[in-house]
Amino acid sequence: MKSKEVYKFASEGFGLAASVFLLCSCISFHIGDAPSEYVWPHNQPVQNWCGSIGAFCAYYLLYFVGPGVFILLATLAWAFFIHLLGSKVDQVILRGIGLMLLVGAMSTSWFFVWGDRTIWPYHSGIFPMGAGGILGIAIGSALKAHFAALGTTILLASTWFVGFLVLADSMILSVFHGFGRMVAWTLGLAEPAYSAARKQTQGSIGQIWKRLSERQREQFPGPMPMQEDGDEHLEQSVGIERFNREPVRPLGEVVRERREKEQERLRQQAEQAKADRARAEQQRAEQTNQKVEDRAAEDQTVEHPVNEKTIQPQTEEKPAEKKPQPMKMRASEAKVKPYIPATYDDYTLPPIELLREPEFGFAAIQEKMVEGKAKILEELLAEFGINAHVVNAEPGPAITMYELELAPGIKVSQIANLSNDMARALSAGSVRVVAPLQGRHTIGIEVPNSQRETVRIKDLIQRGGARVSKMQIPLFLGKTSSGEALVSDLAGMPHLLIAGTTGSGKSVCINTIITSILMMRRPDEVKMILIDPKMVEMAMFESLPHLMCPVVTEVKRAEQILEWATTTMDERYELLAEAKVRNLASYNMLTQEEIIERFQPSTPEEEAKIPKKLPHIIIIIDELADLMMTSAKEVEAYIVRIAQKSRAVGIHLVIATQRPQATVVTGLIKANMPTRIGFRVAARMDSRIILDQNGAETLLGQGDMLFLKPGTSDLERAQGAFLDDQEIAAVVDYLKNIAQPQYHPDLMQLNQVDMSMAKRDELFDQAVEVVLETKRGSVSLLQRRLGVGYARASRMIEMMAQAGILGEYKGSQ
Repeated sequence: MKSKEVYKFASEGFGLAASVFLLCSCISFHIGDAPSEYVWPHNQPVQNWCGSIGAFCAYYLLYFVGPGVFILLATLAWAFFIHLLGSKVDQVILRGIGLMLLVGAMSTSWFFVWGDRTIWPYHSGIFPMGAGGILGIAIGSALKAHFAALGTTILLASTWFVGFLVLADSMILSVFHGFGRMVAWTLGLAEPAYSAARKQTQGSIGQIWKRLSERQREQFPGPMPMQEDGDEHLEQSVGIERFNREPVRPLGEVVRERREKEQERLRQQAEQAKADRARAEQQRAEQTNQKVEDRAAEDQTVEHPVNEKTIQPQTEEKPAEKKPQPMKMRASEAKVKPYIPATYDDYTLPPIELLREPEFGFAAIQEKMVEGKAKILEELLAEFGINAHVVNAEPGPAITMYELELAPGIKVSQIANLSNDMARALSAGSVRVVAPLQGRHTIGIEVPNSQRETVRIKDLIQRGGARVSKMQIPLFLGKTSSGEALVSDLAGMPHLLIAGTTGSGKSVCINTIITSILMMRRPDEVKMILIDPKMVEMAMFESLPHLMCPVVTEVKRAEQILEWATTTMDERYELLAEAKVRNLASYNMLTQEEIIERFQPSTPEEEAKIPKKLPHIIIIIDELADLMMTSAKEVEAYIVRIAQKSRAVGIHLVIATQRPQATVVTGLIKANMPTRIGFRVAARMDSRIILDQNGAETLLGQGDMLFLKPGTSDLERAQGAFLDDQEIAAVVDYLKNIAQPQYHPDLMQLNQVDMSMAKRDELFDQAVEVVLETKRGSVSLLQRRLGVGYARASRMIEMMAQAGILGEYKGSQ
């Protein structure tokens, strides 16, 4: 935990304790306690609940402020309390003005009620400066001199009302609306008044408890509450969670009950909307059939009647006479496949309780060792005549980074040349020099810890904060060298290249990426294609609802899937162009009415082919070297093309390899994948290939990694998150029980062309007629004429070539 967060939590706790202490002191004030000037001798012992210190504070607070101090201290105690719960007081300046108005009004009103007498009956516990204190007496005397009794009464009443309204608006509004509802109830107008009251009071300060529960429910739809703080770091949390990082539920059973009610309400709304859409489609189909019957009846009255067989070609050819219409027909029929994704109305994200708890107490162990190593480091540099001081140390899960401030005249290269000597003195396997640190005038020395912390993905999710909710595809990768959560958005990368030797943590990183997607996104939001030439690394993820096809283990089929991805990318671009949107997120924000208006389908069948939502497609390749060994040219071309263009349409690549060589990670692939993760590699050359600089060869292995963000050349060292097989199995079993996979038909039929007549495509004969008629054997031609997808048209072309109908491919004309 960072010192800044500890300081913030401690200051809030101290503020709450001080406010309660002073409030109790003022409540138990006794005029006979020291330092009172009205009674002698003073009470022995002191009557104040908080002792002599409390009596002293209460005396002078009541002396200067008067009874308004009770409102001041009670409000401050409440503000500190809700800060500890993770909420915040909005519009602090405005609330402070309201508080000052109430304090002044309280002391002044007390002055007018009790007069300016300084001595009351002893048993009443009189104030040390008359009724109202110096503040109340001063304001009251001025009002009495200039506004008389009536004007003073009006001003004080207005000040009370405005002060309460500014400080606690919902309390005042609720009183008025409650009175209005009571009157309306007697007049039979209860329901309109209740609705109006809800609209007026919603979002005000008085509903803090409701905000706390709703805030936790909005961040993650799962069972774990998340907090809305994340302006500086990703590790913000609430209350005691800042120390033990356990899920905090401030409202307990109330939050769960509200969440269940909210989920039930959303489920009912979804069912109602689904029923409404079904009724609307049925009515639209009936209207379309009625129009067709009316048109057929009109055609039968002409002199030369036409039978049904001649009507169909005419109705298809007629729109082709208009120029704009064929474009819409192609994009909605040919480019958009008649594949309708399944709906997941009852789908729920996996609960975080399926994951293992993080380790505790690791930071305390590391802090004891940091000081000793810092002293050894300074002494070693002094032996070589280098004047440098350790000004800061940031303990991390695997390494501790010491910040060195160099004396004038000391070169950074002198420190870098002593890396082996520092490793020897600190009993470390290797030491990495980071010079200079970005935004600072110091250099960093990364020293391995004698004990490593096992980073759990559950800890990263709990510390994610509000920033995670703004990401489209959050990936919980690990912890940085300073102990912060390393969370990145795959949609912003938009592709990821991973390299490392065997045992460095590469496969565990891929498992973490897949599990992050499973924990945070639904199957209708993200689809995955897993390519595992090793056949064993991804076998545990078989039959997930997020998969578009079974785990691919054949290299030849993997090449075909990459080809399919490039075609899907082009189809999506045409779809976005016709919808007049720029990216996938904008398309998914379109309503049903906007989609119909922009595509203008003529029949319900055409409307059904238009996708309502487009999910992100993530292609994960565990070993690139196997693909490059079989067909390097084709695989490189597909990967480069996808990496160059697919960001806007939501297709992402995650590629891993244990051989970061120039023949595997080519220049074109590396240039189009700026986001990279480097685990331990064998040589400096491998580190330069994957990260464009040295450093990966000095890593410790077992999850120790360097993360290169897009748009920068600065490496960030981190310890990757660890997932064991039991955690993965628990998440996978949970998902298999609530949803079944829906594989894409085009992907299932790849590389399954069978020339037997019994298994030929039902449109094969029509495709042959089209080819013979046009003298062209084109896949796109069959797509347009037959209204089929790319994969199906491509298979029919291959079948014709094998049957001898088509000759060898001669290239495009």
